[in-house]
Amino acid sequence: MKRFFIPFFIVLYLFASDEAILDSYRKNGMKNLEKKLDLALIDKNYWDKKVKNVQFGWYENPRYILFCDTKDKKLTLFFVNKNETKKILSSSIVIGKDGIGKEKKNDFKTPIGVYKIVDKKDKVEPKYGPLAFVLNYPNHLDRSFNRDGYGIWLHGFPIGCKDKSFTKGCVAAPNDNLLKIDKKIDYKKSIVIISPSKDLKILKRDIVEILSFLHRWRYYWKYDDFDNYINCYSKDLRSSYGDFKNFFNEKKDIFSRRYKKNIRFTNIKITPYPNLEKESIWRVEMDEFYKAPNLTFEGKKILYLKKEDGAFKIWREY
Repeated sequence: MKRFFIPFFIVLYLFASDEAILDSYRKNGMKNLEKKLDLALIDKNYWDKKVKNVQFGWYENPRYILFCDTKDKKLTLFFVNKNETKKILSSSIVIGKDGIGKEKKNDFKTPIGVYKIVDKKDKVEPKYGPLAFVLNYPNHLDRSFNRDGYGIWLHGFPIGCKDKSFTKGCVAAPNDNLLKIDKKIDYKKSIVIISPSKDLKILKRDIVEILSFLHRWRYYWKYDDFDNYINCYSKDLRSSYGDFKNFFNEKKDIFSRRYKKNIRFTNIKITPYPNLEKESIWRVEMDEFYKAPNLTFEGKKILYLKKEDGAFKIWREY
């Protein structure tokens, strides 16, 4: 009982001045109050007050950003939190022999996009320098475009080799700088952005709109509003269910059962996704908690958003 009453009294304290909310609780209990609070999370004014630093997107918890500018051949390491971005160091880099925009195995091109570091290799061949950070290429978005290949790393310069002007598709930095990066970062809390431009053109209003959109989508999902829920998705959707038609049919069947659901999003990360087509694409990663009578899930949710007719839509979901 104690675990229930503490948040209950906090809620009453916060909203004691709101007569409508108190009347709703008096007449309908906590269930209706919860719905009102879920609806309040859609309010852009709420997110506008929370969002301050948007240089590389928005990160609910601190992150290291390794920003690779392939045009100027420069890597810059930043530490990002809600309120500020701190530049830690910069380094020259080299990229794939045949440039950027990797599509297939052995095309000697470096991929453009947002990648996680999934491993660190301390024992590598001398041609990779002292160590290598393994990137998750191809990621979900790459695979949706049938891009293949593997072994894209951020590594060092070849030891004892004079030609250090290109790679087979990786990003390489001078060994001293790579070792400095290794000492500064927690690679499990790092994102690598490989961009053809140093200007990501991020607007605060886009971040605020995305946060509002995510919680509106959650609201429709939680309260079984299928028509508005499905309208949050692009007709060009790709997901674990397949294309939009398959997704539509699967979700309509699930919604028809009207399960009572608990859905929470935490540790939200919103990153602009560089691309050669210069489209406005956003990568959203978050921790999702979902509980219903038929299923409990607690893990990562990854969305890719695009704007269609002026409104954000879920374009890829994994």
